[in-house]
Amino acid sequence: MKSIILLINNPFSKRDYERFGVDTLKKHFSVKILNCYNWLESPTPEAHSQENYLCKEYISISNKEDFSKFLPNVRPDIVIDRIAEINKNVLWIRKKLKGKNTLYGNLKINNTPNLKLNKFKRLKLLLSFYKEPKKIFFKIYKF
Repeated sequence: MKSIILLINNPFSKRDYERFGVDTLKKHFSVKILNCYNWLESPTPEAHSQENYLCKEYISISNKEDFSKFLPNVRPDIVIDRIAEINKNVLWIRKKLKGKNTLYGNLKINNTPNLKLNKFKRLKLLLSFYKEPKKIFFKIYKF
């Protein structure tokens, strides 16, 4: 089974678990969620008070040694990198995870709102992009 590593550096919530579609990914891949927040961010006491959503895929990485212990156990086929900043530790992590046959993606997205759209509205919205892309574009940017 192919493996996916989701690399993050923020407190991991149930909403993140659902947003990244971990349940769907687990059907076809071996999924690991590596949270490097304690290592890369020097968290504040209030950040420690935020509970992480603990699932069997979740692994907390606190330092270089934790990461080095994890690395020999897995050879990822896909790495989804959600770490926004760049420093020497992040570059080291990226270098270690990139391999010859590894598909590596850096996913930079903002916080997404928790919208409740029903399936019909979502489908209608999607189809409108394909049907009239210019009209949608001009509506968004108001030319």
